[in-house]
Amino acid sequence: MDGKWRCCSQLEKLATGCAQYDPTKNASKKPLPPTPEDNRRPLWEPEETVVIALYDYQTNDPQELALRRNEEY
Repeated sequence: MDGKWRCCSQLEKLATGCAQYDPTKNASKKPLPPTPEDNRRPLWEPEETVVIALYDYQTNDPQELALRRNEEY
């Protein structure tokens, strides 16, 4: 930039092409557009499912679920 104005690249502020900035004159008078509707789908919510054990299942791992035949889970 070395001594040049950004608006017109002139060395002097009042050179041809320079104009005083007036925010009320130069600002856009148009209103902002409305915000878009949130049309994203909600996070998937699993439906409750009931299952019936066909066999007994014993586990040695405490994090696993032991099942009993004909019980609903």
